[in-house]
Amino acid sequence: MYDIVNVKFSFQLHNILNIRNLLKTLDSVVHHSNYSVIRPKHRKIVFIVFYSGYVNCTGLKTQEDIPAALALFQEVSGPSNICFGKVKIDNIAATSHLGKKISLTSLKPPRGEVTQVCYNPERFAGAHVKLNKGGCCIVFENGKVVLVGAKSDSYLRYMLTALQDVLPS
Repeated sequence: MYDIVNVKFSFQLHNILNIRNLLKTLDSVVHHSNYSVIRPKHRKIVFIVFYSGYVNCTGLKTQEDIPAALALFQEVSGPSNICFGKVKIDNIAATSHLGKKISLTSLKPPRGEVTQVCYNPERFAGAHVKLNKGGCCIVFENGKVVLVGAKSDSYLRYMLTALQDVLPS
């Protein structure tokens, strides 16, 4: 199976007349030219608030943590009346282990659900296996796999299944 290591989601803020003024009143905020970063104390969650009203949130361990993260954003934003737009999961990153060592030079050419297999040991220690529905599996010789680009648990399972098409027998 796999272990989710990060869930990144985004949403848009509504009913905020001046995001810059709101952010100036908050603690734990670092300001940049077109966005601010909010790192709530004692939390691993990070909110990146763009002055256009879009917000990215990263640092969650499960999709089920999203409502709590929205509540935390509401809490750290103070008494303002914030309305959230549609929440969208942008990326779920996970790790897995194949249970055996893999010869990366023996990976099969792209087939089935795999569109590209790239391995250049002079540049990176892992092989990138790109899938035709999006996402990428990064495979290492010790059998560890990093899955990026998923938007759901079912897609993570799909990625691991599709990876089997190119693994050596």
